[in-house]
Amino acid sequence: MATAKKEWAGGVGWIDYRHFYERHYGYLLRVAYRYCETYEDAVEVTQQGMLTVFRELKQMSIEYLSDENWVLDWMKQQVIVRCLEKSFVAAARAIDGSTADDAAGNSIRSQVAIRQDERLPIEDLDALNDRHLIELLRRLPRNHRMAYNLIVIDRYPMKMVTGLMSIDRGTASALVSAAREQFRKWLGS
Repeated sequence: MATAKKEWAGGVGWIDYRHFYERHYGYLLRVAYRYCETYEDAVEVTQQGMLTVFRELKQMSIEYLSDENWVLDWMKQQVIVRCLEKSFVAAARAIDGSTADDAAGNSIRSQVAIRQDERLPIEDLDALNDRHLIELLRRLPRNHRMAYNLIVIDRYPMKMVTGLMSIDRGTASALVSAAREQFRKWLGS
């Protein structure tokens, strides 16, 4: 039986990247699938996110990496950033034919990174890992889905979400309310 390749990751020690990838890929793919338009897009952004995680993992302090909840939240953030980049860059192209991927991506990354300390405590909603609920979420219009994902599920502060989506607070609240109302209709409650 072949042994897994381990690599030295700075202050962390030896990491089995294959095991790390296999352990977290499914969870991160489900996060990406909530945001992306297609399964293929979700796979792409999950892999981009994992590449970023592997690159930055080597520079992480052991004190952060020993906290599994922090690591999961950080990896989830990397995937969400890639999803937002893909979504908003695609929207910008559709509107004005823009090809300024880097400018939009850098803007999203800086907004998420700067405000990470403002995040509400992470609270993984296991129910949303259920395939049926994810499919219902994906049926929402794009902006409703983005607002609901960011505010309700991933618990980003309203101020950050309004900046990322370039909308005002009232619009963000209306999007979330409309999404909740749609869920009530679909779930019959």
